[in-house]
Amino acid sequence: MQRAIRSLFFATAVLAVLSTGCRKPKKGTPTPVGIATLTSADTGPKASPRVHAIIARLSSPDEITRENASKELLTLKRADLELDDSLALVHAASKTYPKSAQGSAAVALLRAAANDARTEHIEGIPAIYPKLDADARTEALALLSRIDDREAIEALVRLVKDDVAKNRTTDVRLDSLDVAKHHASVLFPELLNHAKGRAAGGIYATAIVLLESYGIEPDVFAPYGSTVVGTWNELKTKATKERYEERRHATYALDLMAWLPKGEVDASLKEALASDDSLFNYWGAVGLLDHGHRVSAKQLDAIASHPELRGYLYDRLKSDKLLHLFPAKHKNQRSLAEADMARFLSGPTQLGRMPGALEMIDVVAEKSGKDVYELYVFRFRVDAPSPLVQAGRSYEWMAGVAGPYKRGTLTTIQGDETSSEYHPFHEKTVEEHKADAKATLHFWITGDDEAD
Repeated sequence: MQRAIRSLFFATAVLAVLSTGCRKPKKGTPTPVGIATLTSADTGPKASPRVHAIIARLSSPDEITRENASKELLTLKRADLELDDSLALVHAASKTYPKSAQGSAAVALLRAAANDARTEHIEGIPAIYPKLDADARTEALALLSRIDDREAIEALVRLVKDDVAKNRTTDVRLDSLDVAKHHASVLFPELLNHAKGRAAGGIYATAIVLLESYGIEPDVFAPYGSTVVGTWNELKTKATKERYEERRHATYALDLMAWLPKGEVDASLKEALASDDSLFNYWGAVGLLDHGHRVSAKQLDAIASHPELRGYLYDRLKSDKLLHLFPAKHKNQRSLAEADMARFLSGPTQLGRMPGALEMIDVVAEKSGKDVYELYVFRFRVDAPSPLVQAGRSYEWMAGVAGPYKRGTLTTIQGDETSSEYHPFHEKTVEEHKADAKATLHFWITGDDEAD
């Protein structure tokens, strides 16, 4: 099996997280002043004036003050944090705060602290962990995962084990691929013994990223086929398009099956291929192909008919040197540009789902040297309820572009300009949308704001 980053949810979420940096501890670094009070019921570590003020505003009776404090936490970078600031942020996460429209204050505090993940947190995180809600526990695990120290990863594994034993629902997320690779033997196979409930998806996601990046060998997972099949059996009836988390975790189980012994998992992959869920069909098909089974042209055509899956299928078959199996009617740049647009819109930071409809309006082109580049103009329908749809309306058509792509080549790779500003399509004429797209393409090629 060729190893390549080819997973739907990973490509847009997990790998974006697992590429973040972490601070590797310096040997012999003295314990900072204040660490002894990390779990104190009183003041905890002394923060810098700026961070102290932010933490204080999180408890303000004024909602706008609290929201602004949460927003400022999200802007903090490592360079903004002084020696004890990350320790103070972790300590503060154990406190109770008024509700905010910005979400959990503990989550925001731990995310800010993670910018300066350090070995002192190996004691601090477990100390506050029982006081955290489910989302904050996920952030606490993610913080530990950034610390390139065996004790930190051992602490992470212990917390996951304890959560599962106590039936606490915590999503597992690791934030550094480098750290995960350095300590893969600590993470696996031990985490697979605790791949239950909400923890299973994140554990499987981490396993697959490590497999695809050569951070661990498939043999490590061979004895756990029945565990993964058990997760699939648990989630397959719960997973629907409306229950995103269950569906996401079910796909992680199916994806991992491609790396497991055929005899234990192929029946589940065939079941996924035969289901009425197109996303499960995709994972069933690629898993079976990886295991040397035949998948009919009709089944592959049905998968490729979904724009949000078409590009992934093309990339997967190309990676596995099976591109001749990709449906011929979709083997053109227009169809792949539609897939690119659908992939963008379906991403977790965009609509998070396929729009109600997606239509190509036209394509604009410009020459650069001997090559011609094309940018595709689309409109897509966002259905109510959605903040993008005005009250009283059932839907809104929006404008978007995909590309640029070099003419004469086929690619699903998201172009530099594949995007949408989510402006209603009716606000401009088709010719004005095309003119905007041509100006975007011209600037992309030349850096000059003035299109010809």
